[in-house]
Amino acid sequence: MQASGTAVCGDVRFVLGKIEEVWEAGVPFESVDVTISNCVVNLSPNKAAVLHSVHKVLKSGGEMYFSDVYVDRRLPEAAKNDRVAVGECLGGASYWRDFVSLCKQTGFADPRVLKATSMHVNESMSDLLGGARFASVTYRLFKLPALEETREDYGETATYHGTIEGSEELYVADWETTLMKGVATPVDSNLAAILREGWLAPHFTVSSRTQHRGPFQPPCTQTLTAVFQAAALP
Repeated sequence: MQASGTAVCGDVRFVLGKIEEVWEAGVPFESVDVTISNCVVNLSPNKAAVLHSVHKVLKSGGEMYFSDVYVDRRLPEAAKNDRVAVGECLGGASYWRDFVSLCKQTGFADPRVLKATSMHVNESMSDLLGGARFASVTYRLFKLPALEETREDYGETATYHGTIEGSEELYVADWETTLMKGVATPVDSNLAAILREGWLAPHFTVSSRTQHRGPFQPPCTQTLTAVFQAAALP
């Protein structure tokens, strides 16, 4: 590690810094296509600052792709301050509705779930956690000014070219939308904008908008409420 907090290994550059202020580590504003995180935002006491930090360094059309632990209610203060609960990524878990609101306030207008899995928590922590239920959720947050907070139907379709390595036959955009190679698939207005204008644009052909048809109806509907209900009580 160099004195500046930067190390280079082949095509990879490592920098040392805080996730709440990634630009202080030398990451320029509007310079990043995709950020990836796995259960790290959970450990920050200032999640709003983390989202603002990432939003600043993402290019327009860029994405924050990350997995973390979420909870079905606001936790008691005792749970938030318990070292064991925090270390287990439970005490720092965000109430999922609060987190979605925070994303929208930051500029990530349409948080999209890629996958969600119920979690089983040790029964010994039941009282501390107030009977809360937990889930591991992978979110995709896109920085695009064109996105709305609702998903509308303008008769748009997206056709996947099969050009993403490791996903040559199909591409899973979120837990409600899978795009098969060469098939024009109906998509909501926000996903159409993401695939047309975002970092994924070279891999898709998106049709033009037609007349508004009302709210978009996905072929299958998933809810985080159902995922939490499937979790065993602590």
